[in-house]
Amino acid sequence: MKTIINVVGKAITRTIVAKVIKDYIAADMYAKSVIATIPENERGFIRACKRMGMSDIQTINFLNILDKETEGYFND
Repeated sequence: MKTIINVVGKAITRTIVAKVIKDYIAADMYAKSVIATIPENERGFIRACKRMGMSDIQTINFLNILDKETEGYFND
């Protein structure tokens, strides 16, 4: 009985770890594709966020917040 519980526990752990890793890889690929669409002359802000220790996802969320908050202030 103890071995069955041990095997089931390992299977559940492997499933959870696999799901977390897949989600992490998907988020990383999404972040890289979004950052690739940003024009080169605006990537200095992204580099500054990286130097402060922000991850790609945090940088994208920060850019979205800035975009919403500054809507109407800066016209291209």
